[in-house]
Amino acid sequence: MKRALVALALLGGCSEESPQSMTPATSVASSLRDVARASVARLEAEVGPNQEPASTDPELVERVTGLLDAIESASLGRVAREELASLAPASLPILARWLDDAALPAAQRTAAIEALGVADTRYGAERLLARIEAMRTRKNDEAWVRAHCAWRLGQGTQDWIVPRMIRQMRYETDHETVIWMARALARFDNLSGLDALYVVRRSAATEELRASANSALYDLAREHSFDEPDALYRAWFAADARLADPPLSALHQLEIWRVIAGFAEWQLRGVDDGRFTLARENRAATALLAEALDDSDRYIRTHAAQSLGRMGARGCSAGPALLAALDDPQAGIFVAEALGGVGYAPAEAELCARLGAPRSLEVRTAAARGLAALALQSSARALEPYTQESTPRDLRFAAGCARLRCSPLDAPLTLVEWLLADYATGAGETSSSEPALRAWYASRPDADLAAWDAAPDGTPSARIARRAELLRTALPR
Repeated sequence: MKRALVALALLGGCSEESPQSMTPATSVASSLRDVARASVARLEAEVGPNQEPASTDPELVERVTGLLDAIESASLGRVAREELASLAPASLPILARWLDDAALPAAQRTAAIEALGVADTRYGAERLLARIEAMRTRKNDEAWVRAHCAWRLGQGTQDWIVPRMIRQMRYETDHETVIWMARALARFDNLSGLDALYVVRRSAATEELRASANSALYDLAREHSFDEPDALYRAWFAADARLADPPLSALHQLEIWRVIAGFAEWQLRGVDDGRFTLARENRAATALLAEALDDSDRYIRTHAAQSLGRMGARGCSAGPALLAALDDPQAGIFVAEALGGVGYAPAEAELCARLGAPRSLEVRTAAARGLAALALQSSARALEPYTQESTPRDLRFAAGCARLRCSPLDAPLTLVEWLLADYATGAGETSSSEPALRAWYASRPDADLAAWDAAPDGTPSARIARRAELLRTALPR
C-alpha cells in the first residue's frame, strides 16, 4: 500500500486534493523490512568496486613524471597537458601522488589535478574528492589544493559526488574552496551552496573573495534563467518547477543509501552529518527517503523522516509515504512534524485528529508542530482549545505557535503576550516561537518588517531583544 502511495505522489506532485487512497495505514509493522542495507548491497553489486587502474608500467611512470616536469615550459606546456590527458586512465594513480606531496612544484601539482579532473572517471573524482575531505583530519591543510580539486570536480559528470560535497560544505573553512564547491554542486543542479555563497559575499576577509562569491551568485542565477540570485534562492527552497531535477545515477543513489543506512549506527556526528546532507539534496532523493520509511530499523525511519521534513518543499512528494507512517509507534512523532515541514496539505485532517486525547502528549505536541509548519488557516479552529492555560505546557506552546502561524490576524492577544514573554527570555524554544510571532507581527497594519529582518543576527540575545521590542510596540495599548 505504501509503495503505491509513494508512486502516486511522485507522479502527481503535491496537490491540495486528498484522494481516498491516501488514508494512512492502520498497521505499520507489517510493511517493515530491511530497505537501506539491501539497497546498498544491490547498488554495490550493480556498479561494482571503484578499482584503481593498472599503473605499474615503469615507462608510464617515467612518461608522466617527464610530462609534469615539462608543464612550466613555455613551448612544451600545452603539449604536455594534452598528452597527460591522453594517458588516462592508466596514468591516474601516478598523478594522484602529486596531490599530497607539498615538496613538489605547485605548477606540477596543479597540472596533475587538472589531468585527474579532465579524465572524468569515478576513480579520478574519488581521489580529488578525498583530497578535499582530508582537511577534516589534517592541520594546516593546503587550501589552494582543495580549491583546485573542487574546481575540476565541477567540470565533470560524476554526479555521485553531490552528497559528499554537501557534507564537506559543513566543514570547509577556506572561502575560495567554498565558492568552487558551490559551483560544482550547481553543475549537478544542486543549489544548496547558495547559502554559503551569501556568507562568503558578506563576510570573506578580502574584497577579492567577496567579489568572487558575488560573481558566482550572479553566474548561477543566469545559468538557471533567473535575473538575480535572490530569485534563484527562493526558487530552490520553494522547489520551483523551473529548476531542473535530474535523475540520480546508480552511483548517486548508492551514496544516498549509504548515508541513510548509516543512521542505524547511531553515531551522533554521523547522524547530524547525514541529516544535514540529505536535507540539502535534490528533489529526486525524496523517493529514496520515502522508501526508507519502511525500514525495519527505527533510527533509519526516524532520521529519514527528519531529513524529509528539513528538505521543505523539495520533500513534498513523500507526503503520502509520510502519511502512511503517521502511526508508527517509534517514528510517528517525527513523521508528524515532517508532514508539516514538506508542506503536505492533505495531512491536515489527520494531524488535527491527533491533537486530542487519548493520544499521548508527545504525539499531540508533534501534531501541533506539524500544523504550525503547514500554517493553514483552516487549522486554527482545531488548535484553539489547546492554547488554554489548562493545557499541558508543551502542547500549549506548540499549539499556540501553530495558532499564530495559521491565522495570525485573529489570534487572541493573551496568547500573543504569553508567547512573547517566553520568547523575550531567550531561554525557551525560540526556533518555534520566533516564526509564529513574526507571522502575527506581519499581520499588523503598522508592521515594520524591514526592521524585523534587520535585527542583528550575530548574537541571538541582541536579535531577540530587538524583535521583542518591535512586538511589544505592536501590541494594542
